[in-house]
Amino acid sequence: EMVAKIQDLEALPISCEELEAQLQDVMSLQHDIENKEQVLESLNSIGTSLIDGCRDDLSKDSVSESLSDLNEQWGNLLSRLDERAKELNEGISLAKKYERLEKELVSWLNDCEARLDKPVLLTGSAKEMEQLVK
Repeated sequence: EMVAKIQDLEALPISCEELEAQLQDVMSLQHDIENKEQVLESLNSIGTSLIDGCRDDLSKDSVSESLSDLNEQWGNLLSRLDERAKELNEGISLAKKYERLEKELVSWLNDCEARLDKPVLLTGSAKEMEQLVK
C-alpha cells in the first residue's frame, strides 16, 4: 500500500535531464561571453583613448558613463551566469540523490511488503489451533 502511494506521487518537478540541459545552455552562454570579451576589451581601450583625447567635458562624461554602464552590465551578467551554473549543479546533485534514495526506499518497501505477504505458518496440532481461534 505504501509503495503504491509512493509510486503515485508525481516525479520531481524537474528531472536531472532538464537541469542538465539548462546547465548546457548556461555553459553555452559562458562560452559566448568568453568570445565577446575581446570586444569589451577593445571597446574599453577605444573609449579610454577617446576620453583622453577629448577636450569637451560633456563628451568625456558621456563616453565614460557609457563604458561604465557596459562594464557593469557585463559584470552583472557574469555574476548571474556563475550563480545560475552553481544553482543548476546543486540542483542536479540533489535530484540525483533524491532519485537514488527514492529508488532504495521503494525497493526496501517492496521487500518488506513481500515478506509480510507470506502466509503465517503456525505450528501445533489442530486442536491447539482451534483453542487459539476461540
